[in-house]
Amino acid sequence: MGLVVNMRYSPFGSDDLCSWASAAKRGGSIPESPVPGEPRVYNVDAWLDADDQAPVKVTGVWMSELPEALRKSLLKELGLPVKKGIVYKEADGNPLRVIDVKIADVWDGWCNVAVRLEDGTVPPVRIHSMYFAEMNSGAVSTEAHLPVQEKPRMKRSGRTKRGKEIKGMPLDYFVFDLESTDRSYKSSEICEIAALKVVDGEIVDTFVTPVYIDGDISESAARKNHISKDMLQDAPHMRSALKAFIDFIGNDAVLVGHNIKTFDLPFIKRVSELCGMEFSYREAIDTLALAKRAWQDLPSYKMDDLRMRLDLDQDGAHRALKDCRDEYELYMRIRKEAEEGRVSIETPKVGSSRPGTKWSGRWGRKKAREFTTDRTEFDENHPLFGKSVVLSGDIEGIEYNDCLQAVCDLGGHPQDGVTKKTDYLVVGENPGKGKIAKAVEYKSKGQDIEIIDAAAFIAMIG
Repeated sequence: MGLVVNMRYSPFGSDDLCSWASAAKRGGSIPESPVPGEPRVYNVDAWLDADDQAPVKVTGVWMSELPEALRKSLLKELGLPVKKGIVYKEADGNPLRVIDVKIADVWDGWCNVAVRLEDGTVPPVRIHSMYFAEMNSGAVSTEAHLPVQEKPRMKRSGRTKRGKEIKGMPLDYFVFDLESTDRSYKSSEICEIAALKVVDGEIVDTFVTPVYIDGDISESAARKNHISKDMLQDAPHMRSALKAFIDFIGNDAVLVGHNIKTFDLPFIKRVSELCGMEFSYREAIDTLALAKRAWQDLPSYKMDDLRMRLDLDQDGAHRALKDCRDEYELYMRIRKEAEEGRVSIETPKVGSSRPGTKWSGRWGRKKAREFTTDRTEFDENHPLFGKSVVLSGDIEGIEYNDCLQAVCDLGGHPQDGVTKKTDYLVVGENPGKGKIAKAVEYKSKGQDIEIIDAAAFIAMIG
């Protein structure tokens, strides 16, 4: 079993370890109350607190000076590769080999770092650890306030289009991903946008930008994407970031992403309207739906689980640029297997008992009474626990049976139709008018039934 290490904090000059919030409050910052866009430095030290060992201060200490057992843990804390070399990229994108790293100053879970290069020099810059980690996974900028575009790769002479034509899976497209301050696209803010331009199946250009936010990042979002509000103080505001993104993808793009039809796209559309900007595209392809069609027997289609299937590095996951690269790998893997005839991305069809009858996707749907679960323990505080749920219409990327199985696994009760016992009606694409009318009728009579959209339902089932 590996060494268990936690990052702890203390005010400058103290060895009284405490939480980040307590250390920042006691240590204060310079300036104390910065205006938006003004850099802030906290009077806080970071420590590695390992089991069965005395805590070790790491602020201002070169990694080479730390005990060997702690170096790997610190690399992981910083989101840096453990086995391969570390590089620092200058403004022109030229990578320089790094032989040592130290934390210069810390924020909540993040920090600025200094590096020592192979020639022994220390560049006179503090590099935000978020961008240093991205720099070592393919990003090129150390400037937190600038959108980033990589230099296009040179095409090899005589290179032909990779792979044959696959209906529904073009080779020219843009992958894009958002990070947000919370789960709901209707009420949260975008805090990071990234995109990849793919031509003939090859990544030829890259875009990433942080986004300044007015509100706060929820604890659940911060745990997932490791972005804090302080990291965004120098970032462009939403209108500037959105303009740069739209300039990058144009207005006739084929957009690819995981769960983009129920989260990323409606999010961008809402924000574009608020900013008074036009956002349009030719086609959207959801890798969640593709994965479900290609690999129908998987227990989960969450991106984290698909990374394991594809043997992709989990380091840096849930950051927009890293997610784009992994979604590109997912798309191209499915496409390759479809080209080889190993999988089909066509919607599976169930045969009719009557010759000549047109197939209907509803034939494969289970009845509510057929859903059962092997789970014996449930979160009784979950909003679906003990609730009766009806689904009307299609949820993009998730099959009908999977939706209601998720309800069952959370301790809820699937229903075929709206009744006086119904607690939630989930409305997807192309819903039936009868269920909605019945729910509205019951609500008008005082029944406590909630009508929610696909995005709210997906957020509930995780």
